Amino acid sequence: MTRTFDVPYPNGIFTYERVYGGERLIRVLTHKGEEQFYEGEPGAERLVRIAFSTGQVDFYEGERGAERIVQVVFYDLSTAARVWREKQFYEGEPGAERMVRVAYPNGRVTFYEGEPDAERVVRRTSPDGKEEFYEGGPGHERLVRLLLPARGEGERRGEQYYDGERGAERRMSRLVPLSNGEVRYYEGGPSLQDERLTKTVDRHGIERYLHAGPRGAERVYLTAGPNFYTVIGDDLGFEEM
Repeated sequence: MTRTFDVPYPNGIFTYERVYGGERLIRVLTHKGEEQFYEGEPGAERLVRIAFSTGQVDFYEGERGAERIVQVVFYDLSTAARVWREKQFYEGEPGAERMVRVAYPNGRVTFYEGEPDAERVVRRTSPDGKEEFYEGGPGHERLVRLLLPARGEGERRGEQYYDGERGAERRMSRLVPLSNGEVRYYEGGPSLQDERLTKTVDRHGIERYLHAGPRGAERVYLTAGPNFYTVIGDDLGFEEM
């Protein structure tokens, strides 16, 4: 005996599976070409997946009548292989799901915050360890901070800070950790020629503040430690970065 059978309805073809104690719905093929897949015992079948002819597949979780979307995957239909090109992840109650992140095959991940249909980009990560941070409303997010990969395990990460409207951001300051444990702070930009060294902190926590001056000729005017500070005026040996 065939375990599955189809029943045509005005809105599509319903496929059922015979099981002990009855029949359960496992698939609906709509006249639009959508395939809806169900799981669960007879009378308690719940929607778990919808596949569209465009290559989009929606995934659901939750009990029957309270299913919520948790992931949307877009597949590339231009190749014979089933290769995904984007994965969207959602959180929230049924009917109020909001997108919280999007993953790409190259390893990049974009994170979102905000209400449904008004999500905004707040952060992006890359496989090489870079992290980008954004501010602004939906469609107007602008880069404000960039975290760079650490040079070694346990070492501090470099930081860059940006200003400007979306698509026209420019670097205005940066923090550069050196291999000897020193951290240097630069202001100005966006080019290296426009910035200057304004502060250094060595591995012992001693801070040195510098006067404004041409790049490479900044002068120390204040040295400060946990329990002291000294006003000085010596040139600081400059290390080109």
